[in-house]
This record gives sequence, structure tokens and C-alpha cells, in this order.
Amino acid sequence: MVVLFHADIGFVEGGYVGVDVFFVISGYLITGHLLTEMGRGAFAFWGFYERRVRRILPALTAVVAFTLAAGSVLLVPGELIESGRAARSIGYFSSNHLFWRTQSDYWNQNALAVQPLLHTWSLAVEEQFYLVLPCLLVLAYWLRRRGDVPGNGIKLKPPVLEMALLAVASLVFSVVLMRLDAAAAFYLLPARAWELLAGGLLAAWLAGGRERRASVPVANICGFVGLLLVIAPIIIYTDTTPFPGVSALPVVLGACLTIYAGSCRKPSMISRALSLRPLVVVGLISYSLYLWHWPLLVFFRSAGWYAWGLPEIPTAGIIAIVFGVSWLSWRWIERPFRRKAAVGRRLRATLGAGAVVSIAMFVMGSVVIEMGRDSSGHARLLPESVVQLGEDVRLVPGVRCESNPDPVAIREGAAGCRLGKSESLADVPEFLLLGDSHARMWVAGLDRLAGELGVSGAAFTYSSCTPVRGYIPPSRPECARIMDALLDFVAMQPVRRIILAGYWVDSAGAARSSGVGSGFDFWAAMEQTAAFLRRAGKEVIFIEDVPELANDLVPYRKGIESIKGRGQAAFGPSLKEHLSRQSAALEVFERMREQSGIRTLSPTLALCGTGRCMVARDSRTWYRDTHHLTDYGATQLRTMFQPVLVGN
Repeated sequence: MVVLFHADIGFVEGGYVGVDVFFVISGYLITGHLLTEMGRGAFAFWGFYERRVRRILPALTAVVAFTLAAGSVLLVPGELIESGRAARSIGYFSSNHLFWRTQSDYWNQNALAVQPLLHTWSLAVEEQFYLVLPCLLVLAYWLRRRGDVPGNGIKLKPPVLEMALLAVASLVFSVVLMRLDAAAAFYLLPARAWELLAGGLLAAWLAGGRERRASVPVANICGFVGLLLVIAPIIIYTDTTPFPGVSALPVVLGACLTIYAGSCRKPSMISRALSLRPLVVVGLISYSLYLWHWPLLVFFRSAGWYAWGLPEIPTAGIIAIVFGVSWLSWRWIERPFRRKAAVGRRLRATLGAGAVVSIAMFVMGSVVIEMGRDSSGHARLLPESVVQLGEDVRLVPGVRCESNPDPVAIREGAAGCRLGKSESLADVPEFLLLGDSHARMWVAGLDRLAGELGVSGAAFTYSSCTPVRGYIPPSRPECARIMDALLDFVAMQPVRRIILAGYWVDSAGAARSSGVGSGFDFWAAMEQTAAFLRRAGKEVIFIEDVPELANDLVPYRKGIESIKGRGQAAFGPSLKEHLSRQSAALEVFERMREQSGIRTLSPTLALCGTGRCMVARDSRTWYRDTHHLTDYGATQLRTMFQPVLVGN
């Protein structure tokens, strides 16, 4: 599921749920082993962790070492630095925290699209879980033994109730966290533990006695229902589905039901189907397959791959290579280390080797970070156009214009940044730009044009804060206070021309899904905001949005396409797709033009004049990510603002 999803195979848009199946299986297997050992009184912490070292580290170390070595010649400097950071965090199994922080960084999250070690987040979640689980099980057994009379022969049952309570608590936490911080809900253990605990609960339940195994009719029903619950999300879910939270429930339940169907003494129909040799082979190499697939996909599609003149490999060929490499990894790395006798080392030596390997990963990552920072060294390996592409998608647009968010400072005029000819905050600007990151991305273009025309202006931009009064973004509630202060301040200023830019459609959708206010109408609030400014004597100009791309990889790939085409334009969505996506906003703009004479500026003609919307040209990407222009793209489109700045 995961491999096909990452390979962009269209019919598995929800293939990312394969990780959740992995969590359930892992929870079932490892918890089952722990309960068996504890039930026999044979459990030892160091023995458990020694097995985890032999199971996890050999193949993982090979993948990390290969990734850093290949990345040093295939990745642009910024990407190499991010890979080094990931390798360092993998050394102590915390890459999920690194990627959570990256995803939470509004202007840096697109770096994950080309992060070759991104998939290690799930291993970090699993290993963090297995640092905690044995301790919890030992504590649960100890608490139960306290009430027993020594030698009374009582056999303690698995702590099903305790595990169930933890699973419910984790699920509730995941659902709540989805509203507060979706990235944290995706990457962090407390919000994911319930999926591993679900598999563990099944193992604990079945450990209670043979009578709990499924009968043949029940196994057949559970198998079919379980497989359906796993397969349906693969087809139905997309990258816009809120996940995990409640959306992960069908997958987790389906995985549990499918495993439970396998507990029947006679194989169920689904169990027989899943025992077919090709599927068994995939299961055998699944760990190596998961480890190797993503770095290989990233490298085969990287700018460096093209820069070295290496042949383009079709998706089917890449998948075949991934399977071949994964089989070799399983055969020559996984199997020898998993057989304890073949390792030929004592427990302490194995654990010591694991510690050395973890330190080595940290050191390797640090070395690679320095390589990426040495622009006079590493960058020379790649053509200038490829290095420039890496910079274009890394640099934050309008970086100097993220305004002071303090409402007091805003009302006192101590916020904002100057554009054009004026350098002094005391000068009265001739125009103001207000809005969220979709205003900030126009800063470079407006600044350059204003300077060319000898016009002064100012920008007040706050990421995620759409310039609409009364709207409370779920990701940044303080925006309501910021916008109230900003609009009040602007209304009192002698500036006449006010340019508003925002991620209109997305903000309206977020307002609906979060239930902002009782009966809050985003589009009505937008019109009311414009009316407020007009009553203050302002000329209001709205900027329509740029066409939105399919994902954060599109600017990167289209930049490579333009480089390959010697600067020819590379296109993304069609004009029809863009207009459909923006239809709600365009209808509001049309109504405001007709009723109030409000002006709008649109980049659509410049970008989509051929019927397809341009993403890159002149060997440069004009987009930084899915819906933000680069500074270069904004300057190329700056003439769009000329009628406003010259007062026409």
C-alpha cells in the first residue's frame, strides 16, 4: 500500500493507511511475545531490547548510510542538510519529532516532500512505544501479584483492562489533537499508541485461552469484513482526508479483524488467500521494502539524478528495482542478524554495538550537514540551475515582512515593513498590502515595482491570518485580535489604496469545517470587511489567488522539466481546474465588483493564458510549494500591480 502510494499510483490515494496496518501487526506480534515471556516468568528487559537491536538496526543502518552517501551527490545543499538532520535524529529514534516540528513550521513543511528519510517517523513511533510497553506490562503484572498469596497457584491473566483504558485514552487524545495540531496527531506517539495497543489488545485477548479463538464461520466473516475495512480507505481516502483520528478507526479495526480471522484452527478463506506465495514473499521482505522504497523513489526523481545525465526510469522500473534491492537487503542483512547464533555475540556486545551504531548515525548526520552548508564544496557537484532550483523551493518568500503580531504594536503603528522608495516608517505610504502568507508572497514583486515607479508602500502580513474581520483560524486563533487591530489602524491612516490578499478558498473551507462562530459566513464577512474599509474612505483592491498545484513536489518536478527543456515553460493544472477550485471566491469578487465597484487583480491571465497554468519557466520554478509563489515568480508577475500603484 505504502510503496504504491508513494510511487503516485492513482488508485491507491489512501495507501498511507498501510502504516496503520503496520502498527497493528507490530503491536500484536511484540505484545504477544512479551505476554508469553512474562507468563512463563522468562522476561528480561535486556534480552527484549537485544532482539530489537538485531531486528531493527542492521537494515536501518544500511539505508541511512546509503541515503547519506547517495544524497551527497544527488541532493541540492538544502535537501542534504535536512537529510543530515534526519540521520542525527534517527540515531536516537526521534525522527518523528523532527518531522513534526518541520510540518508545524508553516514555511518549511514543503521540505518533507523531498526528505529521503521521512518514512523513518513510523519506526521512531514504534521504538518509543516499545521503550514504554514492557515497563507498563511489568507494572501491571506486579500490581496484580501484590494481592496474591505466594504459592497459591493462581495464574495471572493478561492486563487486558489496563491496555484497553490506555488505548481509549490515546484515541481520545488523537481525536482532540487533530483539531489543535494535526501534525502532532500524525507524528507523535501519544496520539498513535492506540493503534499499536489495538494489536496488543488482540494478542492479550487471545492469550486468555484457546476458547477465544475464532470459529470457522466467525473467521470467514471477520476476514472478509476486516479486509474490506482495510481496502476501502485505500481507495476512498485522499491527501485531504483528516488523518489519523477517527479516520484511522476503520483501518485499525479491519487489521485486527483480519488477524483475528487467522486465529481459527482451520484457515479461513481470507487466511488462505493471504497465504499465497507472492503475498508471503512480500511479507517476508516487508521491513526492508519499507526502508528502501522511499529513498530510492526520492533519488530516482531528484534534480541531481537529472544533473548527472542519468537515464529517466519509469515508475514500474523503479518499483521493480525497489523490490530487488529489498530482497537483497532481507537476504544478506536482515536474515543473518536475526539469527542469534549467526551473530555470534553475547547480549552485552550486541547492545553495545547498537549504541555505537546510534552514535555513528548522529556523527554521519552532522558531517553531512556541514557538507550541505559548504556551498563552495558540495554545491559545485551540481549545475548552477539545479542548485538554484533547490534554493527557490527552500527560501521563504517575503521573509522580511512577517509583521509584529502584538495588537498594541499594530495600533501604535510599530508593525509592518516598508516597500518601494521609502525607508522610513514615519513616511506616509501610498498603498498598504494586508493579509496572510498569500499577501507575503507578493512582497518581493510589489517592493520591486514600487521602487521602479518611485512609489512608497507598506505591508502587514501575518501567516494564516486572512484579512477578514471575525474569522478565527483553527491553526492560529490570535489572528482575530490581530486583524481587528490592523483594520482599526488602517481605517485611521491617511493611506487611500488598500490591497487585500489571502488564501480565500482554503480559509473559507477551514471556517466551515471548524464551525467558527454560530452561523459564521466567511464570504459575507469578507464583503463586510471591504465595506468597513470603504466607509473609512479607502479604495479596496482584492488579489485573486494563484492556481493551486497538486502537491509540494510539483514545483520541484516542473523546475526540472524546465531545466531539461532549456528554459521552456512547464505547466501544471488546467485553467478549467483553477477556475473550478476558485469558483466560490470568484463569485464573491464578481458580486463586489458589480455592487460596490471594488477592483480585483488576477494573476490568472499571465499564468494560464494558454489554457494551462504555468509553474516554471526560464529554468526557474515560479512556485515554492503548492500555493505560494517564489520571490522570483512574484517579481515576474509584478506588472499586474502597475495600474493600482500609478493610480489608474
